[in-house]
Amino acid sequence: MFRGFWGLKIVPGKTYSQTVDASFRLSNAALGATVVDELRTSVVLTVDDKSFVLCSLTPGAIEQQTLDIGLTEGEEITFETQGNNEVHLTGNFIADDMDSDYDSDEEESDEMDLSDLSPEELKELIDEGLIDPETLLEDMEDEDYDSDDAEADMRIREITEEDEEEMIEDLESEEEPVPVPVPE
Repeated sequence: MFRGFWGLKIVPGKTYSQTVDASFRLSNAALGATVVDELRTSVVLTVDDKSFVLCSLTPGAIEQQTLDIGLTEGEEITFETQGNNEVHLTGNFIADDMDSDYDSDEEESDEMDLSDLSPEELKELIDEGLIDPETLLEDMEDEDYDSDDAEADMRIREITEEDEEEMIEDLESEEEPVPVPVPE
């Protein structure tokens, strides 16, 4: 999911504006190594002309703060501090879905569980070319389907003797079909 380090050192009195060119996750804010004064320093993020305080750091009390802020490619952002201390922001760039450097375990976890889909939804995915019907059939043949699965599947149930007798009665009570003449 993450593909590299991201960092920014915010110097008091300066603003850092950019259009995000690669999505990243902001994960930590920490006071710089040299503390200028003992007063609080707040980290402010402006997105779409709206400003938000991400955290406030106080030397000797709260010198770093864990964050979990995702910033998406194309967003206009500005970082700044309110206070006299330097703040270091760190995080990670977020890998695009198109990156192919996943290992096979990660690929398997991203697969869709087709057993939850209705027949109509499966047909739609096949028609859109998102599922190969041949692969779907192969996958179905490979799966172990046992009696526990059948019990969980609401479409499958055991037919009791009563059910069978009822079905036979229904069949026997049906009227004989009347032949329809076909014009020649």
